[in-house]
Order: sequence, then structure tokens, then C-alpha cells
Amino acid sequence: MKRVIALLLAAFMLCGCQKDTPVPTEPETVPPAAETTVPEETKAVQPDFSFGDLKEWEFLFASGVGSWGTQVRIGEDGSFSGEFYDHDNETGEGYPYGIQYWCDFTGTFSQPEWISPYACSITVESLEFEAEPGTVELRNQVKYVADEPRGLALGEKFMLYLPGASTEGMSEDFLYWITGMNPHPPVDGCLTAYALENTNQEIGYYGENIYVQEREALKDTEDRAAALEEQLQGDGTLSQGDMNSLAWELYQVWDDELNQLWRFLKKTLDEDTMAELTREQLQWISEKEAAARAAGEEVGGGSLSILLEEDCAARLTRERVYYLAEKYLP
Repeated sequence: MKRVIALLLAAFMLCGCQKDTPVPTEPETVPPAAETTVPEETKAVQPDFSFGDLKEWEFLFASGVGSWGTQVRIGEDGSFSGEFYDHDNETGEGYPYGIQYWCDFTGTFSQPEWISPYACSITVESLEFEAEPGTVELRNQVKYVADEPRGLALGEKFMLYLPGASTEGMSEDFLYWITGMNPHPPVDGCLTAYALENTNQEIGYYGENIYVQEREALKDTEDRAAALEEQLQGDGTLSQGDMNSLAWELYQVWDDELNQLWRFLKKTLDEDTMAELTREQLQWISEKEAAARAAGEEVGGGSLSILLEEDCAARLTRERVYYLAEKYLP
């Protein structure tokens, strides 16, 4: 009996100790910090795009006949530059050839806010003009009036559309502006090129690949020059006057192409490169003119000298075009 009581007392004391002793628990598990990731739905909206993708593109808002227009080129950081032009046939004292409205401008777009994989919203954050609007100057019997660019103002919002964007839901006004003169019009309900929509004014700028445009212009020049050269070679029945006229026309074709290419280079080359190229070009012009004069002097003047001068000038200008195109028009 004593043994039973002792066992019960020991068990009671043991239970009392266990009651006072804290029960071990597992340490609290702290969840790891959530990783910073882009939600899948956001990834699906934002395409692999940057402003740098627009380096070969120019955006144009213009009339159907091209009498006025605003051209915009966008840099890889969202900065932009461009020009506005318009002409009025009104004449007056000192400007018998009418009025030319113009504006050279620079500015900055905000970074894109993507609405869909093919469209994003951007805003004009800054806009500066080379000349104060309203400034008037008479040059070459033309009245030049500094103006503001049509279809572009500080704070205005734009939609930038990528090729492949569906035209469904786009306004009729916007589609009207990007269809008329556009070399890349929509096909089967989708855009085939970049486009800008000014949502404040409900107008559109169509995108034009200036490299493709310049290559096509060069091809057209080659075709026109080949036709003139074929006429010059002819069957020997052309008069000297006719040959001189054709030679002059051939030179003008290549000179026009050189001027067109020069405007392209001014849009695409940086300031330092363009400055160096301008110095080189002035030297080339001097050498071309001297070579053309020397070619005419070989026959001691007369009508034949005109043919030789124009032929030399055309040949050297063609060579210069191909040199610049090969170097700067990949």
C-alpha cells in the first residue's frame, strides 16, 4: 500500500513540473520577400520596343496636295525635331513670289505608356521654336513668316501605333489623314507602318521610312538618267543643240538627286559629322566646276564645249551621289 501511495505522489509531482515547463514550439517561419516581377498581363501588353526603333522613320501630317505639312523625327531618347511649312500665293511689295510660313522646332515626348501590344500613349513634354512665331523676313523676293507647327503643341497627347495595329475602333478622321498620301496605307484592317494620332486634335501623322524613300528616289533617278543617256547615244541624227540640251538635262537629274540625298543626310547625320561632310562637299563642288571648265576648254570653246562641260559635270555628280549613298545609305 505504501508503495502505491509513493508512486501516486511521484506521478503528481511529475505532472506539476510538466505544467510549469513551457512546451517547446517550432520557430515562426518568416515568408521570403516577394520578388519584384512584372505581372504576366503587363508583359503581354508591353512589346519589345524603344524609341530607337524609329530611327529610320519620319512622321508627316500634311494636306492631300502637299502644299503644307508638319514633319517630325523622333530620337532614341524621346526627343524630337521637325519642320512645318506652308505657302500662300498672296503677293505684295518686296515679295512678288508669295508668302512662306515655316517653323523649325525641337521637343521631347514622354516615355510610352502601353495601352496594348500595338499602341502606347505619349505626351509632348517640351516644345521650342527656332524663331519666335510672327517673325517676318524678306528673302529672294519671298516673305518668310515664322509660325507654329500645325498639329503639334505643348502638352498634347498622342497615340503611337506600331505596324500590325488593327484599325478597328480608330476614328474616321485619323484614318483619313494617314491614308491619302501614305506610301504604306493600311491593308486588310491593319496598319502596315508606324503612325501617330494627335488625340487632342483628332488628326494623324503617317510614318514613312526615309531610308526606303531615299533608295526609291535614287532608283527613279537612275531610270530617268538611263532614258536620257539612251537619247544622247541615239542614231546620230540629233543636232548639237539637242545634244547640249539633253546633256544639261542629264546633269540636272543627277544634281537634283544630290540635293535630295543631301537633305536626307541632314536629317540622319549628327551635327559634327554633317559639319565635316559640308566642308568636304564644298571642296568637291570647287573641284567639279574646275573639271567641267577644263573639259570644255579642250575643244577651244564653241557649242561642243557645252556638251563636254555638261557631260563632265553629270558624270562627276553621279559619282558623288553613289559615293555618298554607299557610305550613308545602307
